[in-house]
Amino acid sequence: MTIEYLREYLTLVEHMSFTAASRQLNMTQSALSKHIASLEREFGAVFFSRSAQQIALTLQGRAFCEEASRILESYEAAKRRMTETLPPIRIGGSVNDSAVMSVLTAACREIRASNPAIEITTARMPYPSLPSALADNALDLYVAIELDDDPPAAGLRHCVLTRVPLVAVVNADHPLADAPSVSIEELGRYGIMHPTGNVDSSRGARAVEDVFARHGVSLRKHVFFANDYADFPFASMDGSVFVMPKSIFNKQLFGSHMDELRPIAITDDDALFPYRVIWRDGEASETILRFVSVLAGMSDRLHPVAP
Repeated sequence: MTIEYLREYLTLVEHMSFTAASRQLNMTQSALSKHIASLEREFGAVFFSRSAQQIALTLQGRAFCEEASRILESYEAAKRRMTETLPPIRIGGSVNDSAVMSVLTAACREIRASNPAIEITTARMPYPSLPSALADNALDLYVAIELDDDPPAAGLRHCVLTRVPLVAVVNADHPLADAPSVSIEELGRYGIMHPTGNVDSSRGARAVEDVFARHGVSLRKHVFFANDYADFPFASMDGSVFVMPKSIFNKQLFGSHMDELRPIAITDDDALFPYRVIWRDGEASETILRFVSVLAGMSDRLHPVAP
């Protein structure tokens, strides 16, 4: 049974004429007759008594008329509800950074003010690569750390989400511990912590490396394995400098060890940790594109840092 067959049935009941009903429905009498016969077979009933000149409703036909009207009303109500209840926007990737979350939270608040039915969820789950995160349709938007040599990905679009200032984190006994600020060039004299492991750790280390490379400074890397945030408190600083986004220097990352660390401002204007939001080109819904627009505007207001 299809909903259209029910509409055709009720139109035929209204006109009690195959000729008039088929004309209004813009279909042939033969097609209309076949659809009505299909309904009768499906329900094991006879809805019309037919004579050479006219048709009349049977008792089953009258009963079915009432039920068909109820079914159509429920169907239309379901369509209205589905229009009002939009599928959630699913965001994943680098969503643990507090600067990223501040932009996402503010954008969620703004877009829900105009449409409370919009649901936005964040997925803190690892993906082996960006293409797989979006290609399998498990996510609608992906927050990624932006790298200088990122190749353009086919079928994807992106925009800047936020740029977070970098800080140099050292132990309390490090030579730089009492410095009010430091430059990228000065940091080149020291070993630099270089996390590797999962996708975010590796890309984060690369983003920091990009900043140093733009200043012509080679890193002396102190490599350590960090599969997730739980590994960071156990990383041995060992006289090295941990260059990281200011927004993730917190107890969530370092736990009780944070009291032993000192964050130092980096003076270079381009010492920034860039995040971007990525979506599927040509497949994003109007709601997703509107949310992306809100995100971009929110980023400019909350983190007006020059690129």
